[in-house]
Amino acid sequence: MAATVKTLSRATARRKAELIRKLFDAEPGKLDIVKFLEKLPVLVDGINVEIVEDEEMKFGDFAYFEPDFSSGEGKIVISNSVYESACGSSTTSGRDRMTIAHEIAHYFLMMWLGYIPVDKYHSGKISPANDPEWQAKALAGELLMPFEDTKSYTDPKILAKDYGVSVEAADYRINGYGKK
Repeated sequence: MAATVKTLSRATARRKAELIRKLFDAEPGKLDIVKFLEKLPVLVDGINVEIVEDEEMKFGDFAYFEPDFSSGEGKIVISNSVYESACGSSTTSGRDRMTIAHEIAHYFLMMWLGYIPVDKYHSGKISPANDPEWQAKALAGELLMPFEDTKSYTDPKILAKDYGVSVEAADYRINGYGKK
C-alpha cells in the first residue's frame, strides 16, 4: 500500500478544488468533467488522455493515472465504457463521472501539488489524509460537488441529480463527512 508524506485534509482538498476550478475557468455549479478531461491536454503541457477499449485496461480497471516523475508528465487512461457512460445519462454515469474526476485528481495531486506516493509497501495502517486513494477521492468529490454550492443539500438523490454524481457519492457528501 502506498502513502504520501504530505497530508491532505478535507478543508485543504476543498481549497485545492476551488483553485483548480478557477484556474481552468470552470463555471460555478455542476462541472462537465468530460469537457474538463478533454481540455486538459490542450491547456496543460505534459498530460495525455487516452480512451481505450475495455479489454485493453490493466487488471480490469475502469481508469488509471500513470505518472512519469522523471519527465514530469502523466497519462490518464479511461476505459471506453466509462467515458461513454460519463458522456451520457446511463444509470452508472454518476459513478463514471466520479471515476474520471478521481483520475484527474491523481494528476493534480501528484504532478502539480506534490502529493507523491513514497512507500509502495507500507504495511501499517495509513491515515486517510496520507492515503493517495482517499486524497484523490476527496479532491474529486470537491471538484464535482463544491462545498459552498452544496452545503445546503439534505437529500442525496437531489444532490446526485443536480451535480451528476452517484447517490452514494452525494450521500457521502451530505452524511459521510458532514457540513464541515
